[in-house]
Amino acid sequence: MKTQIMTKIKKKNNQRNGEDTTRQGTGCCWSEKETSPSLSPSLFRWLGLLVQLAIWLPLLLILKVTPLYLHVKAKESYKKIFLEEEVTYNDDDDEDTDYDEDKEEEQPEKWRGHYSSRHTMLLVGEGDFSFSLSLARAFGSAHNMVATTIDTEENIKKKYRNGVANVRELEERGCLVLYGVDAKEMSQHFFLRTQRFDRIVYNFPHVGFLYHEGSYRQIQLNKGLIKGFLSNSRALLKGDNGEIHVTHKEGDPYDKWDLVKTAEKLGLVMYKTVPFNKNDYPGYKNKRAHGKLSDAPFPLGDCSTYKFKLKCLPKFPQHSKSEVPELK
Repeated sequence: MKTQIMTKIKKKNNQRNGEDTTRQGTGCCWSEKETSPSLSPSLFRWLGLLVQLAIWLPLLLILKVTPLYLHVKAKESYKKIFLEEEVTYNDDDDEDTDYDEDKEEEQPEKWRGHYSSRHTMLLVGEGDFSFSLSLARAFGSAHNMVATTIDTEENIKKKYRNGVANVRELEERGCLVLYGVDAKEMSQHFFLRTQRFDRIVYNFPHVGFLYHEGSYRQIQLNKGLIKGFLSNSRALLKGDNGEIHVTHKEGDPYDKWDLVKTAEKLGLVMYKTVPFNKNDYPGYKNKRAHGKLSDAPFPLGDCSTYKFKLKCLPKFPQHSKSEVPELK
């Protein structure tokens, strides 16, 4: 009897020792009745969403705000060049300010060719920017000039050996250089459409050597370029005294571009034509601007600068009411 009781006690002790070893082996520190702590799946999902918002929300704000900020800054820099900034004065500070209202008028007027340092100028279709630079050097400053090209900045580097250096000097002298400006759509440019110019200049407009120079297709393409340029320039002229200058080669097939007729249909009048002399603009180098020979010059031959103005409507005399007959 004692032996049976002793064997039962030993079995119970062995079972208890076995449970303790299994608990120690699994590394658990709670009893069988205790339950392991757990988090609900919904809580995990909410935490994941919060983490994603914390990561993506700042990135979205940066992507949305940065282009707007750069656009505003660009407009502000353009306005500093071409728009007069308002200056406020206090009566107490008059003696301390050195602002001179007639500072610009005191600067001597300088000329090169048909152009003055007091003209606000838009130069269209620049090649290596040597024409713009010739004017800037003559004026001593280029704050009155905007020079544009249809090329990108990268294309200027590839096409013209001195293009980058010319642009750098122009910008140092205060010129605003704009890339990717199409002469046929420039009146819709976000900055140009806010400006008006005394002189708009396009030297040797040409669409590129797509076909033979005298072919019908080539002539039609160049006529379209002329029409688009004149139409857009008309919208950017400053008052009745503004002028559009187009330097153009004479003779066949260039006479077939109908430069003067196209201008008249658009409400412009040609008031003067003068022979173009390249020597009047030291440093200017005419360029083909298209294809592998972009940096090469082309023969000028006989060429002229055509000057256009807005066609003024006739002013009819005003009559008093008593002089106007009544309709019956």
